[in-house]
Amino acid sequence: ADLESDPSSEPILPDGEGSDSAPVESDPIQWAFEQNSSSAQSDDESTESEPTDHSSNETSEMSAPKRKGPPPLPPRPSKGAVGTLKRKSAPEGDAKFFKIVGSYKRGVLKFVIEELLRRGFRPTREDSLVSVFWSRSFYNQLPTLQPYQKVNFFPAMAEIARKDYLNRNIKRARSRFGDELFDFWPVGFNLPMEMAALRADFAANPMPFILKPPLAARGEGIKLVTSMEQIDEMPDYIKTKIPLAQRYIPNPMLFHGHKMTFRLYVAITSWDPLRVFVFPNGLVRICSAKYSTETDSFKNSLVH
Repeated sequence: ADLESDPSSEPILPDGEGSDSAPVESDPIQWAFEQNSSSAQSDDESTESEPTDHSSNETSEMSAPKRKGPPPLPPRPSKGAVGTLKRKSAPEGDAKFFKIVGSYKRGVLKFVIEELLRRGFRPTREDSLVSVFWSRSFYNQLPTLQPYQKVNFFPAMAEIARKDYLNRNIKRARSRFGDELFDFWPVGFNLPMEMAALRADFAANPMPFILKPPLAARGEGIKLVTSMEQIDEMPDYIKTKIPLAQRYIPNPMLFHGHKMTFRLYVAITSWDPLRVFVFPNGLVRICSAKYSTETDSFKNSLVH
C-alpha cells in the first residue's frame, strides 16, 4: 500500500531499448519474478538430489554414498591474472539496484522483493548496476563480484546448515578443542558411512536413537529406534535418506509435561570478525500430547 500511495517510491529501471535493463511499465514485482525464472540456476545446494542405490556385495555394512555437497569454489586467480578481473567502481548516482539469482518459491521471493523495494532498491538484469545480489548459491559468480557489490549467501553454508555436515564438523571440533565446549550436541553418526561405529556404540550404550534426514524439516522422515535390529530392517531408508543417527535426549526440558522446541532467527553479516544479529522474536513449538519415554509412544508424532 505504501508503494502505491507514494509516487517517489515507485521502482524505475534503467533505460535502454532492447537492453536487459529495459524499464518496467507496470508491476516491478511481477517483472522480478519473470527475470528470476529466466535466469534460474541448477546448482541449488539446498535442494535434495534424487537418491541412488549404494549397496555393495564386498562388505556386510552398507557402503557410503557419494554425497552431493556444494560445488567447488572456482580457482583463485593467479597473481598475474588479477588484472583480468576488471575491477570497477560503483555506478554514479544515488540509485540502488538488486538482482535475484537462482530459483525461489514465489511466496519467499515476493517478500524479499517487497522489502528491497521498500528500502529503495530497484530491480535490474544488468550486473554492473547491481549493488545487492539475492541468491541461494553464488559460487561461480564470487570471483567477479565488485567491491561495491554484496550477496546474501555465504559460500559453503551447507557445512553448518545440513545436519550431517554439521555433525561431521562438530566431531572435528571436539577432537581439536575437547568435549566440554560441545556437550550441547548429542553423539551422532552419519549413515551409512559410520554404521559400524553406531553398532559399537549401541552395544556399549543401549539407548534410543533418533534418525534424521539431513535436508528435511518439520519432522519429515524422522524415526526413533531402540535397537540395531530396527535399523537393519530399513535398508532402503538408510540408502536413500542417508540419515544422521543421534542419541535421543531422554530428559528434555518440558513445558507442563509437553516436549517443546525453540526457533531463534539470526543474520550473520561477517565471519571474521564474527558479527551476528539476533531477531528479538522467536518461535516455540509445543507437542500436543504429554511427553513419554515409553517405547510405545515413539511412533506418536504428537508426543515426540
